[in-house]
Amino acid sequence: LKGVQEYKDKKPDERLKFYFKYLDNADPEIAMDAFKEFANAPYADYRDMAKGLPADKLAGWLKDPNTPGFRIGLYGSLLGHCGKEEDAKLLRSLLEDPQRKLSTGVDGVLAGYTMIDPKQGWDYIKAIMRDPNRDFLMRYAALRAARFFHDYRPDLVTPTKELAEGVAPLLGQKDIADLAVEDLRKWGCKDMTDRVLGMQSTEAYKTLPIVRRSVLRFALSFPEVPADAAYVAEQRKTNPQGVSEAEEILKLEQGK
Repeated sequence: LKGVQEYKDKKPDERLKFYFKYLDNADPEIAMDAFKEFANAPYADYRDMAKGLPADKLAGWLKDPNTPGFRIGLYGSLLGHCGKEEDAKLLRSLLEDPQRKLSTGVDGVLAGYTMIDPKQGWDYIKAIMRDPNRDFLMRYAALRAARFFHDYRPDLVTPTKELAEGVAPLLGQKDIADLAVEDLRKWGCKDMTDRVLGMQSTEAYKTLPIVRRSVLRFALSFPEVPADAAYVAEQRKTNPQGVSEAEEILKLEQGK
């Protein structure tokens, strides 16, 4: 408690470095309090600080089968900032270990793996998104990792077109197609118009209103693209209420 008082007004990276020492505290309440400090901190607060953390300690926590599952993502991400080649192998082994079978924090482990080995990590993530037979949570974790690269670490996967191409296989997967379309829209990937509008022939588009709405929002976002403008014009004839509702949602999103 003395330390908390001493560090409460210090810079975020100094404060988090203090809390790092308590992540494995024997008192579960103290350990949880330290974890929450990291969980609630913006990425910018610990990105540089994490480079100086003890990789061996983080690796030890990740190897420990008693480490709570909800901590794995954070530890994997932190290790990505300070780890070496052998730590990349550890992170990949966690992803493929049938005994651990990670259900949470997978995106953090994927991001950490890619930080240490950008090419192998991104190839691994793309392979997950290409495989419709992979568990939904695994494919969604891969998509979340791609979002992280776009929003916070564009240095790892550039340009945005490379990210978009990696995410594109999800457009043909019924259970996650709408999420992929939304990300492509938010990333400004108007050059993916043909791929997105091509979804009209898929089962997902024909049977799921949520997928059709995501495609409509995409087209509305790029009126300067002829194909998108034509799609919207056709939708105004056949689904005027849907277009009006989509336009209202986009205005709210843009704060207009």
